[in-house]
Amino acid sequence: MIIITILTSLLIIFYQDIKFRQIHILLPAVLFLTSLYAIYHAVGQRELLALLLFNFIFLCMTLFLMVIYMTIKNRKFLNPFKNYFGLGDLLFYVAVTPLLLLRNYILFFVLSLVFSIVLYFIFNKQKSNIPLAGYASLLLVIIMAKDLLFNFPSITLIKL
Repeated sequence: MIIITILTSLLIIFYQDIKFRQIHILLPAVLFLTSLYAIYHAVGQRELLALLLFNFIFLCMTLFLMVIYMTIKNRKFLNPFKNYFGLGDLLFYVAVTPLLLLRNYILFFVLSLVFSIVLYFIFNKQKSNIPLAGYASLLLVIIMAKDLLFNFPSITLIKL
């Protein structure tokens, strides 16, 4: 049931971000809480807290460096959530922090950016912004399906 809830949340995020260019605030919350519950039972409290902390620090450092870069590039401070990165995108990346170890979180973060850019150029050339949370959620569905269906090393921490 937990895996179905996570996958359903990811697919709804994909649909909403593609269709409306925004996601409902409850979806990342459901994804985060469901992931917390699943991973807590898989790794325990101490490991889960360390996992959340390291992944969140990575995300904050990345956003901080993005703000610094864009401020230097434009020679003035620009709100990153108005110009470059949506609040739904941030909430999505925070929501998936329990699902991946730091190394895999960094890999997922980078791959989701590349995956989003590739899909954007294939399907949505006429639109002005990239549905990052939507494309990243689609990539996570693919990764989770691979983890659940095939006997390769897992990327996510989700277990059947």
